[in-house]
Amino acid sequence: MRISPIAVRPAVLRTNNLRQRNLNVTNQMTFKSSVYEEEVEREVEKQREYYNWFEWNLGGAEEKERNNAKIKIDKRNHENELKRIEAETINRVNEARMKDLQDYATKLEAQQRRTDELIVQFKNSHNETITIQNKALEAQAEAAKNLKTQLIGYQKLLSDQKELQAKRDKETEELIKKMEEARTKRDSEMEKRFEQELLRMKELYESQIKANLQETEKVQNIKEIFQKMNTVSKNKGFGRIGGYTKEKNILMEMVGSPIALERDGQKADVPNGILFFGPKGNGKTLFAESFAQQLDCNIVKIEDTLDPVENLKNLRAIANKAQENFEKTGIRTIIQIDEFDDYAPKGSRLVGPLKTFMDDASEKYHCTLFATTNYPEKLDDILLRSGRFAVKVGLAPADKQNALAVLKYHGQVFADNTVNFEKLAEEVTINYPTIAYSNAKLANIASAFAKKYNLKTMTHKDFMKAIKNTNPDIKKETMELFKKQMEFIKHT
Repeated sequence: MRISPIAVRPAVLRTNNLRQRNLNVTNQMTFKSSVYEEEVEREVEKQREYYNWFEWNLGGAEEKERNNAKIKIDKRNHENELKRIEAETINRVNEARMKDLQDYATKLEAQQRRTDELIVQFKNSHNETITIQNKALEAQAEAAKNLKTQLIGYQKLLSDQKELQAKRDKETEELIKKMEEARTKRDSEMEKRFEQELLRMKELYESQIKANLQETEKVQNIKEIFQKMNTVSKNKGFGRIGGYTKEKNILMEMVGSPIALERDGQKADVPNGILFFGPKGNGKTLFAESFAQQLDCNIVKIEDTLDPVENLKNLRAIANKAQENFEKTGIRTIIQIDEFDDYAPKGSRLVGPLKTFMDDASEKYHCTLFATTNYPEKLDDILLRSGRFAVKVGLAPADKQNALAVLKYHGQVFADNTVNFEKLAEEVTINYPTIAYSNAKLANIASAFAKKYNLKTMTHKDFMKAIKNTNPDIKKETMELFKKQMEFIKHT
């Protein structure tokens, strides 16, 4: 039987009204429908328009779409949950990675800080002493740079002086010509004006030339100091040492340059201490003596009394004497201490007072401590920190280049025209750096052989025999120890 839609419409309305009342009652009971149910209802409502009344209400379409909506929403929620879990997992992984990166960055920063503390040479683990050291090194580098700049500028000053004089002479000549022309024309007013201009111009140029001359004389003074300081004479200063140009340059750059500026009356920071270390017999003591002589400084050698109190007393007395001498003459004092590891070993009562003394030895007493040792690792760390020994030099046994210079220096007085010092240097360094000859041994090879056989001159064969009869005195163990000492000093 066919039912008219008009006839059923009131029933539909009643059914919908009843459903709405039931929904309202439910909402009132639960205060608020769940988000899930609301989503289901929205999905169901979207599908309702595709069905007629009978299919929707009597044909089970509503229930079917409700189930489909739940499946769809459950799937979507599940996917969202998976995405949320995945996102949280990724976030946790990223957070863990970020933490690892931050930890790694922190470690890198810490490592960088440690590396910075060990920079180049003369490094220190204490910020305060690092600052002292850096300032000292910067001041010494600035002194060397300043000195070089002044010496380079000397020629320019002379050139500027000549140009000023030439310009003055030219303008003077032109003004005199104009004055003569005015005088010829009997223009006294014009002549007087040119005469005043000539006087003004002369005064201007004279003041400029005078200022330039004063600057030139100033630089000439430092130039003469520097030239005298770097003049090498045989058997005097660095002329007593064959080879080792690098080590000489380090001393002249780091210590010689600021001393030159100081002698010229300029402000300069001279290092408190110099430390030379390395195998026995390489000339560390000779370097200290020659360096002081090269710079025309006083040198006083302190002997170890084995009594820390007596050693400190002697050191202070010499320092006070050094200051008195500087005030009278402007000449610094080099205080030389050999076997410094015995003079101030680790744990010695002398270490503390010596540290205090070295902090201001240069500024307060105008002296520099030149210490030598075969065993720098035996020194107390506090003395090796920056601000005390600003210059630390490892004096290695002679390589081929230095051996050539040493052999020539000491052997040429005996050599005839057959001697090839290049080949002799190759011979004595053939096993370098596994084993080596000390510089003392190299220096005596020729003289000892000549004395033994009563020779006034020696041939190349004589030199070769002398070398064959002389064994290297610096063994493998000593060379390996020296390498370790270089690393040790590098990281102090």
